Amino acid sequence: MANYTSNTSDKSKAKAIKLCIAGFIGLHAFYVGKIKSGIIHLILGLGCWLGLISGIVAKEPTVIIGCLIVLILCSLPDLIKLFLGTYRDNVGAPLREK
Repeated sequence: MANYTSNTSDKSKAKAIKLCIAGFIGLHAFYVGKIKSGIIHLILGLGCWLGLISGIVAKEPTVIIGCLIVLILCSLPDLIKLFLGTYRDNVGAPLREK
């Protein structure tokens, strides 16, 4: 009898999508083991959130819109890859469906 092994990650695609949407600060990258990417997302995301809060306090709509655009554009490529199923973990394995 042959032993078959799957070539998928032990990380869940659904959980990675939820983490990507939750705050847009790179939690999905940390979840799949992409630490460098996660740190970059985290620094950029926290900076944008701080800018967004300061824009709200100062009532500056251009700052608010700019920060929202940067938050969305930074996570959008990863979110699209997650929905299409082409996002991979730190060893290059595709994420499992459930």
